[in-house]
Amino acid sequence: MENKNTLIEAEPTKLNFSQDNNRANITITNNGLDLVDLELKIKGDCGTFKIPYLRGDQNICETSKPGTIPLNPQEHQLFYIYYEPTSTSLTNNQAELELKYKDSISGKPNLISIPLIIS
Repeated sequence: MENKNTLIEAEPTKLNFSQDNNRANITITNNGLDLVDLELKIKGDCGTFKIPYLRGDQNICETSKPGTIPLNPQEHQLFYIYYEPTSTSLTNNQAELELKYKDSISGKPNLISIPLIIS
């Protein structure tokens, strides 16, 4: 899915994890002129994913526990996503990071899905 020319942009458009690489980073940009409340949700049952705040010990969101962050106009934020495999994670090798927000002009809800691929 291409995420260019939208109010919210996420790079890269897919994230890869493995036994040797349990961390990936993603940059999320608000291209608009208004504050956006961005909901982050991780979907999938292939292990535990966490997105911590860069400062502090709390998590923005975890698997099955969504979180919301404010993104200022023209702001770029870098996030790290950590993957912890579980004993039942061998049956499924993909999850998704969903980014939900409302368009400030139309009020229409939007969704960006970022595949989280485990190899």
